[in-house]
Amino acid sequence: MCEMLIFEEAFEEIAADETLWDAQFAATDAAKLDALIASVETEINEGKTLAMFDERGEFIETRIARIACD
Repeated sequence: MCEMLIFEEAFEEIAADETLWDAQFAATDAAKLDALIASVETEINEGKTLAMFDERGEFIETRIARIACD
């Protein structure tokens, strides 16, 4: 079962966070972002990803086992 964390942020905290995100995205190199998007799309198209949501839109909780490599 998935537990939901509930918390509230003050308007000022949200506004400050949005300002930081805006600055970060404004400073992002568009070519690097395009390359990242392309690599993500390739992984999705090649089936190298796991779905986050089922057909009803519900979150799928997945456990991935770590395999130790020698």
